[in-house]
Amino acid sequence: MIRGLLGLCLLLLTGCVQPAFDTETAQNMVVRQISVDTSAISGVIGRQIAKSPATIDADLTAALRQSLAPLRPTGSVDVSVQVLKLRLFAPQEEIFIGGTSHIQALVRVTDVKTGRDVMSPLRLLAASDTMRISGPLGPLLSPPAEKDYAQTIDGFAHNLARRILRRP
Repeated sequence: MIRGLLGLCLLLLTGCVQPAFDTETAQNMVVRQISVDTSAISGVIGRQIAKSPATIDADLTAALRQSLAPLRPTGSVDVSVQVLKLRLFAPQEEIFIGGTSHIQALVRVTDVKTGRDVMSPLRLLAASDTMRISGPLGPLLSPPAEKDYAQTIDGFAHNLARRILRRP
């Protein structure tokens, strides 16, 4: 029960992320390129789903390109994401331990001209934007593995855009 409440709190907190920059700074930033590094993981933890690090890299890169668009060759910053963990909770886990599928990553935003970090490296834990219920109803309302994976990838990308560029 307590773990289920903690999972719900994590989900709610990911929707209330603190922006990394003030609005004016964020509005002036234009992303030039995005790089994703999945070398620290061997795949998805938890739920049984066959996703290689290369697939996760490609899917996350595509989602980030969409969330941080438009990318411009004359952009002012580069964004790099090092994925530390991708955890999908299996429906049966939601009964006992609760939790929300999430991605944990280290994010760096670098100034194109100077090569310096625009902010301190950010350790971001972000979940799907889709509400998940723990406890006895969790398995009944849990999405299929592929949908859970897609929602988690998209949720991370949207949370990162909100955090860095203050996008809705």
